[in-house]
Amino acid sequence: MFKNKIFSCLSLITFIIGLVLFIIAIIIIGFATRPTLVYMNYHNWGWVFWGISLIASLIAILKKEPGRMKFSLYIGSLIFGLIILLYIIYLAIIF
Repeated sequence: MFKNKIFSCLSLITFIIGLVLFIIAIIIIGFATRPTLVYMNYHNWGWVFWGISLIASLIAILKKEPGRMKFSLYIGSLIFGLIILLYIIYLAIIF
């Protein structure tokens, strides 16, 4: 069933995991008294999963994977992938 669209499914699943991690990080920063280390842990893992989502969606687009998951489902991960690239460039300029 998922044989022909493995990268599409990987992109969608990792995008959702990254979104959940960022929501947890936002909740921690709002309610914790010393949130820095815990927040950064969830925040960094959120970026990792969104990076995986971007790579998987690009591979799925290049391979033209069949199935119901069309290009419109990749728009979110592509936008957040661009945010990741801008964030990396920002860190490279600062440090």
